[in-house]
Amino acid sequence: MRGIASPIRLGDKCQICGWGGREVWVGDKLPGVWSFEQTVIHHIIPISEGGAAESWNELILCPNCHKIIHRDPIVKRGVKLLAETHRKRRDLQLS
Repeated sequence: MRGIASPIRLGDKCQICGWGGREVWVGDKLPGVWSFEQTVIHHIIPISEGGAAESWNELILCPNCHKIIHRDPIVKRGVKLLAETHRKRRDLQLS
């Protein structure tokens, strides 16, 4: 089962590209309505695969970078290795 990016983060910037959200006109679909594209929390190691809901396993991403991570296996693998390094470093500091 594919996970869903956890809670939408208002005011945070994408940790890859720095994008911070924007208002977009959706009046062609919903007359007179503006929407706000927001960043999301991406779990590097999915919760369903034993990943933790902790900062070492989370990235704040814009919609574009989030799609890239899910579609590009090389990028996804690199991000997972980075998260594991952060987790190990944190575990050493706590012990």
